[in-house]
Amino acid sequence: MFRLTLIIAALAFLTACPDLPADQHGTLQHIKDTAKMRVGLIENPPWVIRMAGEPAGAEVELIRRFASQMGVEPEWHWGGEANLMPALENYELDAVIGGLSDKTPWSTRVGVTRYYFSEKYDVGVPAGTKMESLSGKEVSVHDARTAGYVRQKRAVPVMVDSVQNSKDGPLAAPDWQIAQLGLARAGFDLHSDRHVIAVPPGENQLVKRLEEFLSSQYGEIPELLAAQPEVPR
Repeated sequence: MFRLTLIIAALAFLTACPDLPADQHGTLQHIKDTAKMRVGLIENPPWVIRMAGEPAGAEVELIRRFASQMGVEPEWHWGGEANLMPALENYELDAVIGGLSDKTPWSTRVGVTRYYFSEKYDVGVPAGTKMESLSGKEVSVHDARTAGYVRQKRAVPVMVDSVQNSKDGPLAAPDWQIAQLGLARAGFDLHSDRHVIAVPPGENQLVKRLEEFLSSQYGEIPELLAAQPEVPR
């Protein structure tokens, strides 16, 4: 009988609190009340791309879809981590995007979602090509960060303006881009990033809602990344 009473009490509590877990500062409710989601943008193609008009990028599109699902409009705020993250920490923004990884040092001061996409870097080569080692080989790269991964393998990075000029490989790039170019992975596992979206600290209900949305979009993310305009480096 006592056990039955506990179960009934627990069910009554959950029924009375349908929105658990709660936001400490009511961020999700504030978004609904104002019909706006304040989003900090850190430029980082193809995740966030600064354009002449509206921003572009895979995460920009994801936030647009999330906001649409919520029945609100995104309000964009450009900046760097040094000014956007403190604003997020102080609840002046509702999210910050920019290809952030789950290793961001800001995770001790702001909230982050569980990682929603794992981006692995490898070397792309034409199908059937075998590479036993990268040591001393010239490898095309599209940015300085990837060049660093290549140097760690004792290869020679060659900067290119467009990955489209490297369809014959070898090209160091994320897996989704290697597949987009019709290349095969050589199997060197240069680096991996587990991507997250930053949110204000303690806003558990917002995190839960955002994580559920991102999980529903998982299968579309490689195509979403491939569809973004290539920005010359």
